Amino acid sequence: MNQTICNFEKRRSKSSASAKNCLILLLLAMALNALLIGCSGGNDADDNSGANEWAKEIPVEPEENFMSEAMGSNATITGYLGDAMEIRIPDKIGGRTVTEIGNGAFANCTGLTSVVIPDSVTKIGYGAFSGCSGLTRIFIPNGVTEIMGWHQIVYVNGTAVEGGTFEGCTGLTSVIIPESVTEIGSEVFNGCTGLTSINIPASVTKIGTRAFSGCTGLTSVSIPASVTEIGYGAFEGCTGLTSVTIPEGVTEIGSGAFNRCTGLTSVNIPSSVTKILGWTFHDCTGLTSVNIPDGVTKIGEEDFSGCTGLTSITIPASVTIIGSHAFEGCTGLTSVTISEGVAEIDRGAFYGCTGLTSITIPSSVRKIGSHAFWDTGVTRDAAPQGAYVDSNAFGKSKSDTSSTIAPVGEAW
Repeated sequence: MNQTICNFEKRRSKSSASAKNCLILLLLAMALNALLIGCSGGNDADDNSGANEWAKEIPVEPEENFMSEAMGSNATITGYLGDAMEIRIPDKIGGRTVTEIGNGAFANCTGLTSVVIPDSVTKIGYGAFSGCSGLTRIFIPNGVTEIMGWHQIVYVNGTAVEGGTFEGCTGLTSVIIPESVTEIGSEVFNGCTGLTSINIPASVTKIGTRAFSGCTGLTSVSIPASVTEIGYGAFEGCTGLTSVTIPEGVTEIGSGAFNRCTGLTSVNIPSSVTKILGWTFHDCTGLTSVNIPDGVTKIGEEDFSGCTGLTSITIPASVTIIGSHAFEGCTGLTSVTISEGVAEIDRGAFYGCTGLTSITIPSSVRKIGSHAFWDTGVTRDAAPQGAYVDSNAFGKSKSDTSSTIAPVGEAW
């Protein structure tokens, strides 16, 4: 057999065994399987209840089909030489305990459909299963504490492998992440378009950068109370996502976390959140309502821009700055309540909100930036006395004869 890693395309068809040999092999496989299930310290796939019953049926792949590196009494899987579609990784290779699936170990194994990782493994490396487009199911044991992200480029047989652990596994439909995992790394499930459900355990405290970006099949996500940070672009482009539960305890929602989640209809942001870092709900065209809690101090750049379905918004007193282009292009917005306490409305904040005809701007606002209310029905008369108003803060793309233009830099 050609010793090229994952050379599924050159798989040779094998002649059928005799009925007697088939029976013998079947009996041996059943006996081995029963032994493996019965052993508490072996490749037990029973830890995640009935959801992983399938894992018990997959036999252990021969040691010689793996490339590995020795690390004292432990071993790291670095590559796969076999051609099986379903594999159970052995818990020992050359007498050493397998504790790690190395960087890019199974990258681009497009014929691989099912993988059982042994209980001895504690770490899954960068891009370990990246590009495994045929992978539909994987058993991750409770001992795993690290599922690595995309922080480096990995080379496998001279070929660069980029991306998260399961990035581009388009056939993967569901994943159970074990309770031992504390962080879902950057881009781990990026582009897993077949993923429809995900179970995030209570042990996880951080969802990393673009962890589920482009998972267009994902329809709902429940984030546990243990999570305190949702990273940059974590669910970006999850167009099938219609609902998301953000728990109390989350203090920071990263830039673009739900960017272009066009199916999302409503969001309740918990009171623990103090930072919404920009582009968070950009182009969420299906979003009709959102609750911004007291405690948030700034609405970031383009946080809700392009949310054409949004009809009303209340800015709480804790907010001091409405960031640039924060609500730009929210054409359905007809009602905006800005609480006393807001000090600045940055440039283009409500640019192009064509449905907005009137607004009460509180006296606490001391600065209104360029094009803040451009192409809306709001006129300069809404600006509080004494506030710095940019000369182009109000107006329309065509002549706006309804308002007086004050010189740049002068208080209104």
